Amino acid sequence: MSHRHVFAASVFFAATLITILTCLPHLPVTPWPSRAAATQGQSIDTTPMSYGRNRRPKMDDLTLTSSIPQTYLPTTHNERRLIVIGDIHGMNTELGHLLDEARYDSSHDHIVTLGDMVNKGPESKGVLARLMAMNASAVRGNHEDHLLLALKEYNSRAAPNQDNDDPPSVIEMRPRNRKILKVAKTLSPEQVDWLSGLPVILKAKSLQLYFVHGGLVPGVRLAKQDPWAVMNMRTLVYPSEELRRNAESASDSNSDSDSLLENERDVGSGQEEEDEADDVGHDDVDASKVVAIPIDGHSGEKWTKAWDRYMKHRAKSARRTVMYGHDARRGFTEGKHTVGLDSGCVRGGSLTGLIVRSDAKHGFRYTRIQVPCKHFLRKDD
Repeated sequence: MSHRHVFAASVFFAATLITILTCLPHLPVTPWPSRAAATQGQSIDTTPMSYGRNRRPKMDDLTLTSSIPQTYLPTTHNERRLIVIGDIHGMNTELGHLLDEARYDSSHDHIVTLGDMVNKGPESKGVLARLMAMNASAVRGNHEDHLLLALKEYNSRAAPNQDNDDPPSVIEMRPRNRKILKVAKTLSPEQVDWLSGLPVILKAKSLQLYFVHGGLVPGVRLAKQDPWAVMNMRTLVYPSEELRRNAESASDSNSDSDSLLENERDVGSGQEEEDEADDVGHDDVDASKVVAIPIDGHSGEKWTKAWDRYMKHRAKSARRTVMYGHDARRGFTEGKHTVGLDSGCVRGGSLTGLIVRSDAKHGFRYTRIQVPCKHFLRKDD
């Protein structure tokens, strides 16, 4: 091996070691939100985020999980459809084209969007107006979250200077915050309220489907998923190869535990028991032995690969398919129990949707639709 190769390998090893040491303090050892706080319609008092290099500021109104009303869900006895749509990013014209392609009919269709409806594109306000008029369901993506946090920061900074439209303190905000703040100021109070109420995780219980923006950590119950990770993750990293092997072997060893999990219930409200029953595909695991660290980059293992590996060893009734966005680099991606819908519309790719119907044999089936998008994103975005 040449000196040049040795030097390059050393640099790579050092960079990897720094990343691991940076992430280690953020292993999921901080208190998680209680299970009761994660039931439908309730807000949680978020603890400091346990993942990521920067802790997410506290936001009291963040909702972790919610469920699509059963009346909107397809069954084998009705003609209903879910139309699931990937990252729109303010591309309202393309959204209209996709709905036309799907032959959207409000009498039997329900829209579900996977976050990042706003920012980057030209018509964030128009996108939200259209979705709200259709009574769509949606999850909070990292761009909605960033917008709400930037708006909260702006309001707190501007409070002592309400006579000034652009107080000096706003200039101190990071450039990225100032950009998204411009988008936030175009929205109506009703649109901001709607975004604030969106859950991080959305469930379609009878279809055994989860909808998120970024991803989910396999082996962790929904009530214990970290909101930052669900909105931002793309891959998983492990502190050591031994931890990776433990994660894989844990999936194998858990393959016979489903009947036990299905019989485990905490005494509580009916809603808590319902949520727990929907959550049997996850274990309460020792994070130091099994759970990887979610990151927003592409340097680790694809979380979808880990999810499919984990679901492989679950009882059929405990398996869940996750539909997600956020990863435009990968584009439309189908796994065994995952489907990625971000196909880079705002960068001139496609806007992707899935028409989901009930299926007696497999629970659900879907048809993919796509429309081309005009390249809008500027080089500096």
